[in-house]
Amino acid sequence: MIYTWIKKHLRIIQIMGVFIILFIAFFIYQGLNHKQILDTKEDEVPKTSIPSQRILVQINGEVNKPGVYEMNPEDRLQELIYVAGGFTKYADQTAINLTQKLEDEMVIQIPRKTTIKEEVTSSNKISINKASLEELANGLNGIGIQKAQKIIDYRNEHGKFTSLDELLNIFTESLYKKIKDDITL
Repeated sequence: MIYTWIKKHLRIIQIMGVFIILFIAFFIYQGLNHKQILDTKEDEVPKTSIPSQRILVQINGEVNKPGVYEMNPEDRLQELIYVAGGFTKYADQTAINLTQKLEDEMVIQIPRKTTIKEEVTSSNKISINKASLEELANGLNGIGIQKAQKIIDYRNEHGKFTSLDELLNIFTESLYKKIKDDITL
């Protein structure tokens, strides 16, 4: 029964055998060819295929993913910003050079946009956390040397002010209302 079946399908079995032998020969040839590529000597490998050394660069500020990134030495700031998720909507993109080449151990700070209102407001106000005795005494109406010294003493004793309302611990409400528009933290 098997003998009759083989005799009847002998031609198909022969053709399948030839395809199997060709299939095996093809994969053996591919394996040998792949091994020859791997056995290539170092001096035969073109210089351009050798990977360049990587550098570490830190980016902070107004990017979506601040942190330390491994980059290629030929990369520019534009590539680093792309890797760091791009700018936030508050980034001042005009304050940086996107074509700047990156260097190992570089730290990049992407600044925040300041509006004209912020610039005017901050430039006219006196910081109760940073101002000197003279700046407080001369810059605020109704505050002389003695009251300016009270601000500095309070600051030294309790640390930086966290709220402008803390001045009510030192001054009356009427004096506080008089100077609150001229001060900032």
